[in-house]
Amino acid sequence: MKTTIKISTTILVIAIIIFSCKKKDETPPPAAITTGATTGSTPAGSTFSAVVNGQNWSVYTDQFGPAVYLYNNNPNRAIGAQNANTTPYSVIKLNFLPVVGVFTLSQSGNYSATFTGTSNTIYTSKAGTINITSFDTSGVKSPYLDKIKCTFIFMTDTISSQSYTITNGNVDFIKN
Repeated sequence: MKTTIKISTTILVIAIIIFSCKKKDETPPPAAITTGATTGSTPAGSTFSAVVNGQNWSVYTDQFGPAVYLYNNNPNRAIGAQNANTTPYSVIKLNFLPVVGVFTLSQSGNYSATFTGTSNTIYTSKAGTINITSFDTSGVKSPYLDKIKCTFIFMTDTISSQSYTITNGNVDFIKN
């Protein structure tokens, strides 16, 4: 029984990784600049969405823009979003180096992800990928992150018999 579960899990992880890889654009993105810092507002047009255990998930947005959090842990950056403005809500957070490319997500380190469920339990990525297609860490609009465009997919660890599969992750964020 355990062997069947391990084989099924392995096949699922492989399928997730294969389907998350996309063909790179022919045109390379502009290089990021890493100096300066000012603040600005988040445009309402920014997106952060995914499918969590088969259910559509998207960032909560109101008249002030999407509920997005930015982090700067030099050299790493992170972006997180929540799907509601009142409890219960859930949060997806992506940790990454600001480098264009496809990277494997792990439980910690330069490329990792977390899903915080409505019970406030934090589940970490155990397998998955992030495909960063563009970013800007110039600090012109935010000292954390001015822009990121990426796709992602990951499976979380299991806590109290609960785990999550996050697919079709898409971030297209620009700080105003």
